[in-house]
Amino acid sequence: MSPSKAALILCVLFAVGAGGCDDSSESKDPDVITMTHRVGGQVVRRRTYRVIELEDGAVVAANAAASAKVLVGEREERLDGVPAAQPTLTAAALRAFMQDEWDPLVGGKDDAGVDARKFHELLTATRLTPARFVGAYRASGAPLADFVAFLEKTKVLRDTHGVFAVRHLLDTFAQGELTLAELTAALARRGKTHDDFVAETLTRPRSVVELHEAWVRSKLPLADFLAAPPTLAAPQESGPGDYVDLGAVAVLQLAFDLIKGDADVTGNTTPNFVLNAMDPNPLNYAAAKSFTGPEFDDVVEGGAWGVDVRIHANVMGTFGATHPTLGGAYLPSLFVKFGKIETNSGASVNATATLSQADVTYSGTADNLIPTAKLSMVYQAHSTAWGTVEWTDTQTVAGDQGPTDHSKLDPDNSF
Repeated sequence: MSPSKAALILCVLFAVGAGGCDDSSESKDPDVITMTHRVGGQVVRRRTYRVIELEDGAVVAANAAASAKVLVGEREERLDGVPAAQPTLTAAALRAFMQDEWDPLVGGKDDAGVDARKFHELLTATRLTPARFVGAYRASGAPLADFVAFLEKTKVLRDTHGVFAVRHLLDTFAQGELTLAELTAALARRGKTHDDFVAETLTRPRSVVELHEAWVRSKLPLADFLAAPPTLAAPQESGPGDYVDLGAVAVLQLAFDLIKGDADVTGNTTPNFVLNAMDPNPLNYAAAKSFTGPEFDDVVEGGAWGVDVRIHANVMGTFGATHPTLGGAYLPSLFVKFGKIETNSGASVNATATLSQADVTYSGTADNLIPTAKLSMVYQAHSTAWGTVEWTDTQTVAGDQGPTDHSKLDPDNSF
C-alpha cells in the first residue's frame, strides 16, 4: 500500500476524533504554518499563516544576510458557527507599508531594497507581530520616525521584564486611548521625558502590568494618571496583598505570566481571584467548589522548518464561594494548569494571562454579586527563522456555575 493511501485511510478512521484532516495543497506549502485550536478534543478554530520575504529579491540574492522573513495571517476557518476572523494586516498591505513608509524613513527610497532587516530586528527586539506593530503605529497618531524612536526606548522593558512587556504597554495605551503626543504632553507636565518614563517603569517589580494596574486603581484618564507624581499610583493593601478594585468587584491582578521560554511558571499557584470589593481577602470566603475547564489543545505546525509546537492546558480554580456577611457567589481562585508544552525547530513559547476591566462583569447588587470573568491566555511561538505566531484562547468562568459553555470563542479575535 502506498504511503498516500495509508494516510488517507488513517484520516478517514480518525477524522471525527481529531476534528478532520487536511490533505490540501496548502497544508504542504513550505511557507504555510497552521495553528489549530481544540477544545475538549474538537477542532474549534484553524488559522493559516504565511512566511513572506519582505526584502527585494534582488537584494537578498546579492546578500543573503539582508533577508527578512515574517509571518502574516492568511485565513481562519471556524468550526463552531462563529464568523471567521479576518487578518488585520495582509501581505500586500505590509509590503505597501514597507515600500511607502518604512523605506523612506530608514534608508531612503533611492537605496536598494526596503531595509527590511532593520524592521525585522525591531520586531524581534520588541516581540511584536507585524500586524501589532503597524496597528500600534497607526493608533499612536505620530509620525513613523517618532513612533520608532519611542519603541526603540522600550526594548529594555522586554529585556528586563519578558517578551510581553512592550505588548502590555501598547495595550495599555490602546485601552486608555492615549496617543504618543498625549503621552509626551502628560510627562512634560511633571518635567519628564520618554526616557524617564521607561526608567520609572523598569523600577516597578512587575513593570508595565504594575503600571497598568496602578492606573486602573487611580480611576483617572490615562493621560492624567501619567502626569501625576508616581506616589499617587501607590498600591492598595488588603488581606494577603495587593488587589485591583474594579468597582463592585476586585481581582488580584490584571495579568500574570503563564509560560516563559517553554517553561510552565504557574504550577498550581492561585494567580487570580474575583471577589467582592467590600472584602478582597480570599481567606474570608468559604464553601468554594473546585472546577476544571475543558482541555485546550493548541498545535502550531508545518512549513519548511518542520514547526511543531504543542500546548495542552486547562483553566482551573474554585467557584461558588460564599462570604459570612456578603451575599453572592465568588471565584476565590483562578489559574491555568499545563499538561504539556512541546516545541521543536528552534521555536520558543511564551504565554501571559490577562483580565481587562471589560472582561469582568457581574449581576446582582453590591452586597450580593455574581461575578463572571473571561480569562484570556495570550500565546506566542517565536523563531528567528520564520517569525512570530500569536493567538489568544479564552475561558469564561461564572461565580455561581464555574466554567461556561465552550461552543463558541470570541468572534472578534482578529489576527
